[in-house]
Amino acid sequence: MAKKNEGGRAPKKLSLGQISDIWQNASATTENFRANIPLEDTVFNLGIDESGRAYFFFSNDKGALIALEDVVCGGSPLDLAIDRVKQQRLNTVSWGDGPNGVVYLDQSAEFAYQLFKGERNFRFGKSIVTNAEKTERTAVLLRIDPSEELKEDFSGVDFKLSLVLNTETETLENPIPLCPTYALCGKKIYRTRDLGINYNKLSDIEGVLNGKEIEKFLSLFASIFPSIKIEMTQFSETPMPKTPAEPALHFAGLDESGNLSIRQMWCFDPFPVDFVSENKPSTLVRLHVSSRTISRIPVTYGGTESWKKMDSLLRGCISRHPECKEEGARAYDIEGDELYITSALALPFLSENLSDLAQNYRLFGTEALSKFRFKKVTPQTHLSVGNGIDYFDTKCTVEIDGEIMSPRKIVELYEENNFIPLSDGSRAIIDKSFFTRLKRLLGREQKDGTYKISFFDMPLVDSLINAKIENAKESELPWQKFYFGFDTIPERKTAKLPVVKKLRDYQKYGLQWLGYVTENNLGACLADDMGLGKTIQTISLLASAYAKKSKGSSLVVVPKSLIENWKNELSKFAPELSVYAYYGTERSIDKARRHSVILTTYAVVRIDIKILQGEEFEYVVLDEVQQIKNTASQASKAVMLLSARHRIALSGTPMENNLGELYSIFRFLNPPMFGTEGEFNCRYGNPIQKENDEEAARELSAKIRPFILRRLKQEVAKELPERTEQVMYVDMSPEQAALYEQQRIFYQKLIKGEIAKNGFEKSQFCILQALTELRQIATVPESKTESVVEGAKWERLVDAIAELVESGHRCLVFSNFLASIDAMAERLEKSEIAHLVMTGATTNRAELVKKFQQDGKYKVFLMTLKTGGVGLNLTGADYVFILDPWWNRSAEQQAIDRTHRIGQTRSVFCYRLISRGTIEEKIMELQQKKADLFSAIISSDGQQIKKLTEEDINYLLNV
Repeated sequence: MAKKNEGGRAPKKLSLGQISDIWQNASATTENFRANIPLEDTVFNLGIDESGRAYFFFSNDKGALIALEDVVCGGSPLDLAIDRVKQQRLNTVSWGDGPNGVVYLDQSAEFAYQLFKGERNFRFGKSIVTNAEKTERTAVLLRIDPSEELKEDFSGVDFKLSLVLNTETETLENPIPLCPTYALCGKKIYRTRDLGINYNKLSDIEGVLNGKEIEKFLSLFASIFPSIKIEMTQFSETPMPKTPAEPALHFAGLDESGNLSIRQMWCFDPFPVDFVSENKPSTLVRLHVSSRTISRIPVTYGGTESWKKMDSLLRGCISRHPECKEEGARAYDIEGDELYITSALALPFLSENLSDLAQNYRLFGTEALSKFRFKKVTPQTHLSVGNGIDYFDTKCTVEIDGEIMSPRKIVELYEENNFIPLSDGSRAIIDKSFFTRLKRLLGREQKDGTYKISFFDMPLVDSLINAKIENAKESELPWQKFYFGFDTIPERKTAKLPVVKKLRDYQKYGLQWLGYVTENNLGACLADDMGLGKTIQTISLLASAYAKKSKGSSLVVVPKSLIENWKNELSKFAPELSVYAYYGTERSIDKARRHSVILTTYAVVRIDIKILQGEEFEYVVLDEVQQIKNTASQASKAVMLLSARHRIALSGTPMENNLGELYSIFRFLNPPMFGTEGEFNCRYGNPIQKENDEEAARELSAKIRPFILRRLKQEVAKELPERTEQVMYVDMSPEQAALYEQQRIFYQKLIKGEIAKNGFEKSQFCILQALTELRQIATVPESKTESVVEGAKWERLVDAIAELVESGHRCLVFSNFLASIDAMAERLEKSEIAHLVMTGATTNRAELVKKFQQDGKYKVFLMTLKTGGVGLNLTGADYVFILDPWWNRSAEQQAIDRTHRIGQTRSVFCYRLISRGTIEEKIMELQQKKADLFSAIISSDGQQIKKLTEEDINYLLNV
């Protein structure tokens, strides 16, 4: 929470006229006023004029102004800076634009720097303000706070805009810029990063703005103040490469003489063309809700080249038309962004060049061309749909201004002319995007003249190509019932669930949604944020299905690290479901068939696909479906060979890097949706990723939307507790497990001998050493094997963090061991995840905390439990991982409280990583069975064993 400016806003702003009056009065009324006043006898004063510019002046202790020339200076840097100002006044007329005693701070950066350097007090109205102690540059930010949780359409949301100043340790509200490099906040003056020449206008931007205008406002702000970052909770600012604005022409109309006026404009979707053309902002700002990013896009605008090309076209047209030669150079005129063409030249020019203009410019105001037989037309597409399941044989015609043509004919005419010649001699101008959409939707014409339209494209035909279906009522259309049925999902009755856990409302909807899509024999992707319960929603669906006596087994395919988690969740929440882990050397398909749910891994599916492809499963569920993102991988090819009545995919990040990953998922869920990979890339992949085609992106989004359900944590925050704590179980590799077992046996014998020799009380150090080393092996065996044996937790943790970062979240990772911090940092670097590290050896802790809180590029903060456990405010994160949990829960709770504290507006999820078959799991069991033991076992620092019985040691060492 930013601290409010205790000093408030500036007192009433004084005008220069008022200062001049004060000066005149003071000069006239002050008796015995003396010149040559030593600097140390003066009072330093600050003020702000009506334009927001700050100024400095001297006075005596009674408030009488002292002229700058009357102050005697010595040899200090400030004295020298004052002397330079005096000299500039002598050499420059009206230097500083103010009375003799006033110095504007923005006139001399050196004077401002020396004035605010060191400890010094200033009068500011009725207040006394002083320099901040540190001279490091602070950052002034524009903070935007939405009035409610943002969705993709935020036009109805109000945004509060305010300036804040970030110091090393805190965020302060209401800074008052004094000059480009200094700001007053409260009663302190801070040095800032350069605010630019318009610094005095910054205070004017604070207030509330509607979401319809927010991106336009931020674009102008970023253009005026390029050095000031824009800050919004959970969003990170992302710089983008320079992008050229798209040139456009606006046919402004005809004057009384019939002369045509054309104005050059600029487009940059989705901003209005008038906004871009009139302002030509150097930076455009977009808010991307799905990725939680704020994009700053530097924009370039073409110079005079386009008009030079236009000039060449006009000259060529004049040379070819004798009726225009008489007018010569008078036939057209270019003034700035305006082009004027006489009526005699306009018709031949448009006839010859409109196709080229439409190719190189976006055209507006084409209704002004009606005199020249050009008209803007919206085509009407007519469809006659035949029978089908995945595809429908469809007859198609296109009507343009009453004339009927085939799609093939209209495309040919457009590609030849860039307009459609009509039978009455007029020329129809049609948006280029219509032809792009038409070709995308219809594909190739069949031999019988029909087109095959996918079931998944039918809902799009009306909105994309203005289609009218001629041969069926809406109620008879086979796809309408399915797509309209989504509106009724909340009304669907669900039987009493045979699961132990009570579902939250959003989870109930997820269950209903999964049921609705799969009952219609279509695949569904549940893509909720991590921690929202994708697993429990899927288990609820399976439990409901098998409660109805569904036939056949269901196959759940997961990464190896999740096998045990799924077994635990199924056992906990749906104990009536029989489960078989089809995994390991003893796996048997015959045994698997006797169970409702078969758990396996992607590697086993790849190896045993010849066995598994012969099975007919009720459901095939792919957890962490991004495992098949590469369509060329053997795992991806293998899952495509599995047979199932219903297919479900689970992922917190269904697309990580490119659209090919999305294609791979839907190739598994609904194979006919996109056709071949080549067809998908031609229709969507290349236009979106290589050509930045936003229309193709919107079409793709609309197409997959019914089949992918994604809820972000903040969208369901009202249903979540403030803090959720869960356990992540991890299976060690055979090498790690063997090392652990070897050392466990060694310490078991060692401790037994120590106790026999010295007694239990005198063996405490040996016991603590044993427990500590076994804990290290359970998490970071690299520290004991010179990195020969690798810990199993890394892969699980990095995958989880990568998923969260992709969804716009930020994480804290705590460990008790420096070796764990180093190992994790190395893996985050390899994964190119920006992170910070803080240990006991870190000296600049405040600086690191400030970086994490203010700079959205840092996604992960690694720290030791002791270092991060006390006194830090890290509310920038909303996920916490305890890498090596131990029995001192109070220390862990303190660490979690770094993010779950005042100022945290989101629910916090905490995960403890536990290696199976180790002392960590034993401690978890003891915590559940002997809750009262733990206040006695460990002292407050978590190290010194106080009361631990021999029986407890035997239990922990698995004797």
